[in-house]
Amino acid sequence: MIVRRFTSSKLSIFIHSDCDMNFQKRQTISDEVKKNGNLSRKRKREGKSEEIETALLEWFKNARERKIPISRAILFQKAQNFANLFGDSDFKATEGWLTRWKDRNNIVYRKLHGEKQDADSVSAEDWRKDVWPTLIKDYKPDQIFKTDETGLFFRALPEHTLLFKNESTWWM
Repeated sequence: MIVRRFTSSKLSIFIHSDCDMNFQKRQTISDEVKKNGNLSRKRKREGKSEEIETALLEWFKNARERKIPISRAILFQKAQNFANLFGDSDFKATEGWLTRWKDRNNIVYRKLHGEKQDADSVSAEDWRKDVWPTLIKDYKPDQIFKTDETGLFFRALPEHTLLFKNESTWWM
């Protein structure tokens, strides 16, 4: 505890200065909040394998920018790949490690929703004019259907993914 002593004429006053310490570190705290966005964290904790965790976070950001759904199993495998790449034979990706890594990086596991992502309308129109007629020429109209409404691909894509807390779950 830091204590500052003020002397005022005959009276000595001791003031607790946790506020002073936070004031001095305000830029560091502000930068961390901007980077992480998690206001509920009280401490900044580092992982034991900082190089692996940093590489995994960069890979995760890149995958999420491309709207790739990511499961825990994929993260475990990627973390182990980075450990092998960096020559860290002691690293083992466990459930506890993953939970702490997700907490440190503000990552949550959520259900995916809908078909909101924008489509490439120019390519779709070209495909409809050029490719589609050659595909359907040998079929009757009652033999043509939408595959996503049939249930044939009911397990093709995951229903849940790991993503940043402030990220939308609309993805398809």
